[in-house]
Amino acid sequence: MIAILDCRELKYRIQRKLNHRFGDDIKIKFEHDEAELMRDSQQCDILFIPDRLSLKSNSGYELCKKLHGKNPDCYVVVVGADHSEAYQGYLCGINNYIRADYVDEDLDRCLDSVEYIFRDKQYIDFKVIHSGAMKIDADDIIYVETSKRNTVIHTATKDYVSSMSISAMEQVLPTRYFIRTARSHIVNIHKIKEAEKTYILACACNERIPLSRSRKNDFMELWDKERRTDI
Repeated sequence: MIAILDCRELKYRIQRKLNHRFGDDIKIKFEHDEAELMRDSQQCDILFIPDRLSLKSNSGYELCKKLHGKNPDCYVVVVGADHSEAYQGYLCGINNYIRADYVDEDLDRCLDSVEYIFRDKQYIDFKVIHSGAMKIDADDIIYVETSKRNTVIHTATKDYVSSMSISAMEQVLPTRYFIRTARSHIVNIHKIKEAEKTYILACACNERIPLSRSRKNDFMELWDKERRTDI
């Protein structure tokens, strides 16, 4: 997710540039205040913030440090900074800056730097009950499970109930990092912390996911491959 906090008239120029570069499928959210941003921090890939924020307790740079404490992988861009302010920002952990008089030029430079974040993004179309068709970034999904006659898609910030069967889910999710661990569950291999002796998986959301005996070998093969890739 790309978050834009309080960038006033520049936020729409930034939005148009992002859509032109990465397409309309990317998720862009206009955050209204610090509290809302902190709630979404784990889902935030890139944050655009102004150099001076009208916040009670934090400047933009202090907010950057606070955000990185919750999500160190977030790429923070300060909008409206001059060179001296940008240097101060780098000391606080910002990743890039956009000068007010050079928005298009600096934004192109920033987007060149963050293109890797979107290179492997894969958005999946799901039929969500009460919401209709919805695109969800596959990597945001922690696991999928059956619930009564429906299927629940679990992410770090929200659960989605879909009328799709779990078998249909299995067909559309990327097989390189999603695997069926039981008749009732599909898990994102990137979100696994450990596989326990009781054939239960401890997920990034601290939920325990069942792993059936018949599927254990396939799971361990994919999980071992993933861990070797991370080394």
